[in-house]
Amino acid sequence: PLSEYTLIAPLLPPQPSAAHLVGRTLDEVEEELIRNTLEVANGNREAARMLGIAERTLYRKIDKYRLRS
Repeated sequence: PLSEYTLIAPLLPPQPSAAHLVGRTLDEVEEELIRNTLEVANGNREAARMLGIAERTLYRKIDKYRLRS
């Protein structure tokens, strides 16, 4: 059976390894993940679902990282 990850993984930018995460703060990594997810998601509701967080939490993080366009 296909998992949700199997369905969305092809939409996410490929990452060669976790090496690009070394030396970065958790906030920096989280901001990048949210930004990338917002680019491929069909709206904030879907982005929140893909990230496994509540919409309200996503909106707080969008404000925190100033990701509103």
